[in-house]
Amino acid sequence: MDDDDDIADQEPCSYCGKQIYADSPRCPACGNYTDGQGTFAPARDSGQRLPRIWVIAGWLAVAALLLPLLLALYQRLGR
Repeated sequence: MDDDDDIADQEPCSYCGKQIYADSPRCPACGNYTDGQGTFAPARDSGQRLPRIWVIAGWLAVAALLLPLLLALYQRLGR
């Protein structure tokens, strides 16, 4: 086996970042299964994005909580 072939067949573990063989289902260094969804997985591949509707709903909830406080502060300082 050639050393270049060994390096080409390796990829970083998605949890600990150590180089492991690409076809290895489990990292020998950390023991986690290498599904590509770990700490070192890119955000676009992780499937963890929130739908846009939840982001908008979150901002509306924050605004709904802050608006009464700001109005009360405005009225109190306006007197």
